[in-house]
Amino acid sequence: MPERKTKRNARRSKGRGDFRVSSEPIVGPAGNVRSLDIAGTMGLPRSYGRPLLFAIARDERTIFACWNIDWPSVFQKRMPADRQVYLRVIADDGSERQRVAVEPMLAMHYLKISGFHNPYRV
Repeated sequence: MPERKTKRNARRSKGRGDFRVSSEPIVGPAGNVRSLDIAGTMGLPRSYGRPLLFAIARDERTIFACWNIDWPSVFQKRMPADRQVYLRVIADDGSERQRVAVEPMLAMHYLKISGFHNPYRV
């Protein structure tokens, strides 16, 4: 009679520290957790060198913008009146074509543009 094959996952492990499903929460509610400054706890600087904004065309209708700015120190000196940070598209003649509010701590944004076929700045 041939030997009967068993399923690999059917066996139970008797070792400690194995994965198990808990019927109770193992982490407290998020309201009790204190917000941590990860950069501060790891000894890494918030930014490297001088403030930097880099923008490049991703395609004919999208600009990828990224920045390396120490926002907490910038906001400590002066908080914007409307508490927003903007990316602006400036036409060759100096007029503002588009203004988009961005989350500064994300350090990047895809800026959608439409109908601009002349040179412009971000």
